[in-house]
Amino acid sequence: MDVLIVLLGGFLLLILTTLALKRKAFVDKINALPGPPSVPILGHLLYITKHNFEALAAAIEQQTKYPNGFKFWMFCFPYVFLNTVESVEAVLSSVHHIDKSPDYSTLHPWLRFGLLTSTGAKWHARRRLLTPTFHFRILDQFLPAVNEYDLKLFYHPSGQKFAMMEMKCIIAHMLIKLRFLEAYPGYKPELTGELILKSKNEQVLLRVEQRH
Repeated sequence: MDVLIVLLGGFLLLILTTLALKRKAFVDKINALPGPPSVPILGHLLYITKHNFEALAAAIEQQTKYPNGFKFWMFCFPYVFLNTVESVEAVLSSVHHIDKSPDYSTLHPWLRFGLLTSTGAKWHARRRLLTPTFHFRILDQFLPAVNEYDLKLFYHPSGQKFAMMEMKCIIAHMLIKLRFLEAYPGYKPELTGELILKSKNEQVLLRVEQRH
């Protein structure tokens, strides 16, 4: 009996040691990336509190300090921000590193398990179906509309921050421009007021209001 306990204890210790070494190797790789100083356990949480818990504002500030990219630790979870086209392209063009972060689970009730949210065999099957439908120049016709509304998102007329509902209005305008959404009769492309949009695919009414 004592021998069995020793063997089980040794086996458990071996498993824990292996997991600890893998975790250490992963943490070392993340910490090798540039980024602001962090504290044990909390990571960069205290840094984000200085920005009133606005993670986006904190990330934008760090983007000027680390133009090639940087890391953020939220407790034991790392986030890597990529700021260059080359690094983003390397990630998006990969057919191996396609596992999504746990944050994507919040999109499952809305988007289900398509190309954006799936992984593994389902992702590869969706990718094979989608790839032949796109020529590398097919999206050029949409660039003017995307650029126009990107600038409206970036340069706010009043110079103030966006409210979430206001951002939704601008995104809805862009989707109408790209013909992903159909406007209701009498719709006028204004950034103020109320929009009632109808999805072409699912015939679902979407009501977007700007709140002040």
